[in-house]
Amino acid sequence: MLEDLLINAYRPCVGLLRACKNHVVWIPSEGYIPRGYFGAEGDINEVELVLVLAEPGTPFKGESYCQSGPLEMLKVQRQSCTDISGSIFHDNLLKILKYCFPGYSVELIMKKTWITESVLCSTPIDRGANGNIPACVEKECGNRFLAKQRVIFENAFWVTVGGKPKARLASLNIKTDFHIHHPGLPAYNVYRKLM
Repeated sequence: MLEDLLINAYRPCVGLLRACKNHVVWIPSEGYIPRGYFGAEGDINEVELVLVLAEPGTPFKGESYCQSGPLEMLKVQRQSCTDISGSIFHDNLLKILKYCFPGYSVELIMKKTWITESVLCSTPIDRGANGNIPACVEKECGNRFLAKQRVIFENAFWVTVGGKPKARLASLNIKTDFHIHHPGLPAYNVYRKLM
C-alpha cells in the first residue's frame, strides 16, 4: 500500500510536468530524487508514530541513484536512509525517536515509526529553515502523497517537526496530533503524549 503510493514519485512524478516544473530537481545521477523518508519496516499496522519533516536538503556528496526503474530507486532510497546517524540533524532525530520509544532497539523503532517529508523533492538550492517552497509545490506534493499517507497511517500519532511542515499540513487540512521544533530541541513532550 505505502510502496504502491510512493513508487509514483519515481516514474517520475507527474507533478514535475505541472505545478512542480522549474521549482524542484529530478536528476537521479546527482542524488536529486524524492527522498528523505524511511521507517515502517514491518507491517503498516505496527506504525504508531509519524514524524513529518520539511523537505530533503541538497544531496550528500557522491549521492546517486540508478535509473534502472522506479521500484529500484525507491528501494535504494529507503535503504540509504536506514542509518539515521552521522549528521547533527539525524543524530537529534534519533534522540527524538528514543524519547518516544525508550529502551527500544533502533530496528524496532523503525518498525513503529514512519518519517516522511511534507515535500518529497529537493529544490535547486537548499532552502534551509527560512527558505520557502512555492505554495503550488506544497499543494501538489501534499495532495498527491502526504494526504494519502495520512490515510494509510490513520491510527498513528502524527507529529510535525519544524515550522514549515506544521504550516503545510494546516494549509492542506491534514490532521496532526502534535508539533515539535526542528530536531535538536527537547522532544520529551512527544514521548509523554504517546504514553
